[in-house]
Amino acid sequence: MRPILLRLPASSESTAPFSTNSIKKTSPVPRMTMSEKPYKHMLESIELLKSTNYAKWNRNCRRILKGIRAWNIITGEEVEPNARVGFNAATIAEQAVHTNYLERRAQAAAIISGSCSEEVQIELEGIHDPAEMWTVLADRMDAVSTTVGPMMLLRKFQDLKPTIGEPIHSYFSQLMEIKNQLASSDEAISDASFKTHIFTTLPSIFSVTIEILQSRAGFTIQEVMESLKECERNKAIMTKPDTVSEALYSQQSKNGK
Repeated sequence: MRPILLRLPASSESTAPFSTNSIKKTSPVPRMTMSEKPYKHMLESIELLKSTNYAKWNRNCRRILKGIRAWNIITGEEVEPNARVGFNAATIAEQAVHTNYLERRAQAAAIISGSCSEEVQIELEGIHDPAEMWTVLADRMDAVSTTVGPMMLLRKFQDLKPTIGEPIHSYFSQLMEIKNQLASSDEAISDASFKTHIFTTLPSIFSVTIEILQSRAGFTIQEVMESLKECERNKAIMTKPDTVSEALYSQQSKNGK
């Protein structure tokens, strides 16, 4: 979806002549922390399991487990096969099947554990069976399935605010994850409430864009988020040093030597 380009009122735009000296230099964009980096598997990369994204993680992790043919191990439909000791063709074949099963089970355990954030991995300490891991995570991380879970998620949504120094798309992702989890519950978050929360929690640098979005009816959640992310990108460009001019100046200095 292409972002909506919003033209700012003339009063909000500076009429001063452009100068690289007037541009403020900012610190580099902060790198992602370990808990923000995705789990990378040869089949796909997925977001680490945290306290607010169990439903999404469940879907994504399940696809990987099915991709390595280990999902039936998790569900119990496939049990550990027998492996007799011997050197005839039948026992050698049984041993190969048994070895393959053990390899897939070990891979499943590594995938489940590896795709959890550090705070969630604590829940799996001492557990090595992937089926048990899956059950434990479902019991402890699937907040929507509990009686008070939806209310706790809604409260978490209401308390969420953007983190200074982090791009707003990370904030939007957290909000959307909770909204999706509550979609089929009594605490479902309406689109109007979602947009209101965004408008009332973003810092003042977005105030002009927010006023424009609020003055026009019909914007979807995606359009609102894309417009605000576009606003953030534009402000980042205006506050970064003019690297092109600096490069040209550096080249001229070298040529003048």
